[in-house]
Amino acid sequence: MILKALNSYNTSFKTSFASSIDTIEILYYKGLYKQCFKIITKVKKQIYKLEKYHLLFEVLIWERSLLSQMEDFKNYFDLRTQIKKEEEELLKKMESIHQYSYAHFYSYYSYLKDDTSFKYIKEDDFKKNASFLTASVDETQLGFQEKYYKRAGESYYYHFIKDFDKASASSKKMLQLLDDNPLQIELSPFNYLAASMTYMLMQLQLGHYDEILAHCKKVRNLQTQLKQTKSSRLLQNAIFNTGPSYELAVYVTIADVKKAKLILPEIEAGIENFKPLMNEQLFSVWCFNVALTYFLDKDYKSALKWLNHIINETFDRIRTDFILSVTIFRLIIHYELQNESFYPYLLRSSYRTISKLHFNPRILSTLVSGLKILFNATDKKKIEKALKQIRLDLTPLLSYSDFRGWLNYFDITQWLDSKIDNVSFAEIMHKEALKRKAKPIK
Repeated sequence: MILKALNSYNTSFKTSFASSIDTIEILYYKGLYKQCFKIITKVKKQIYKLEKYHLLFEVLIWERSLLSQMEDFKNYFDLRTQIKKEEEELLKKMESIHQYSYAHFYSYYSYLKDDTSFKYIKEDDFKKNASFLTASVDETQLGFQEKYYKRAGESYYYHFIKDFDKASASSKKMLQLLDDNPLQIELSPFNYLAASMTYMLMQLQLGHYDEILAHCKKVRNLQTQLKQTKSSRLLQNAIFNTGPSYELAVYVTIADVKKAKLILPEIEAGIENFKPLMNEQLFSVWCFNVALTYFLDKDYKSALKWLNHIINETFDRIRTDFILSVTIFRLIIHYELQNESFYPYLLRSSYRTISKLHFNPRILSTLVSGLKILFNATDKKKIEKALKQIRLDLTPLLSYSDFRGWLNYFDITQWLDSKIDNVSFAEIMHKEALKRKAKPIK
């Protein structure tokens, strides 16, 4: 009874298709061939309209079987040839979709692994798939799925090579493709949320904060617009990980502590509610941004509490640059808490962690040696000297793209500036974010 109630509430094309196949089978074995053919024709039209090509094979099998029973001998050869042609075209279409899907996977996986990508995939394969994705093609010959995978793959590829303007353009096209096909959003809301997340990630890199916040509202509205949301915790989780997630990310990036704190109760409740459904990278980013919110508010104990969720639960299974950020951020929090008795242990532990990372060695050695001097400084003059020296040593590293990318998580140069200038970290972050803020997209 419960399953029947859920099915009636959460109907989809996939369930209606399964029901149609059952009906076709019943009609076929009852000898009601004309009625059977009508349903096959109707289902095929729906499949082509929604581009659910993988479902078409089963329908064509029934159509072939039906053809042999209808005794239309005059047109049998032509109809059988037509089915054969349709099957061949279907195979070509499925192969094209597969190619774009596979190329998209390469780009997305490279984005996830970033600097360690080529430990897991062959660089030549990556370049081959990147060339396929970015090649100029007549898009009128591509279906919805091919366009979706192409634009999603392009976005991640351009992000991987740090061409954020092109990444933004591709992600915007991908989102527009979905907006132009609202039926696809209803059928595959997870694809829309993935596209939204990609789009907002690219906008964040370019400082399009207002555009992100406007899109966050659209994502939040899916809670009421999509009828399947109420019955699907997976979908509720995906919406939470997309809308509220980037809303907090923007507030943290621009150091709007007041607005960030306003949504913290919702965020913390959502993390607790959906944690079993989150992947480890998403959970870690949530915890990091919550920790950073508390840090900006100078509530260092709460910041450490949330950062410890990453260290204790997901630390060794997240991106390399993120591991480095968490390690350095933990040191800074303990420094703000003045946990001097922990300094020797923290420095040794952090050095062991950092030395194992596949990251630019000059960046790692500069960070470790500088923080070691700072943590060992005992009086005000030595501390001030150490802060200025670390800031000076880090300045040349800003020419490294991997260092600039790493600063997107926690900008230690801004924290050093706040200490040197004796102003709040939030104030420094806010000023720098306003400098990067882009003009509104027309």
